Amino acid sequence: MEDFQRSGVNTEVQCLLLKNVFEVLDCNRVGFSIDARNEKSIRAIECIGATKEDVLRCDMAMHDGSLRDSAIYSIVKREWPAVQEKLKALQAAYV
Repeated sequence: MEDFQRSGVNTEVQCLLLKNVFEVLDCNRVGFSIDARNEKSIRAIECIGATKEDVLRCDMAMHDGSLRDSAIYSIVKREWPAVQEKLKALQAAYV
């Protein structure tokens, strides 16, 4: 999976998934739960315009028994046009 991180393929998939969520399924919100220690994923989701809502402390038990803090982000329908433009700009950089 790391082969697709920060790639045109990943950006295209994000764009298609979000387009389906907002334009086909007509959802009002999409949420993301990210391990609060995963700085790479947090930077990526912030880069496209998702809004940080909060951190849920000790939100999830991990396989090793440790507890994970989850950073919660969202994109709401009214933000979709701006997010779509950011994704298109990122896609253009890969062409």
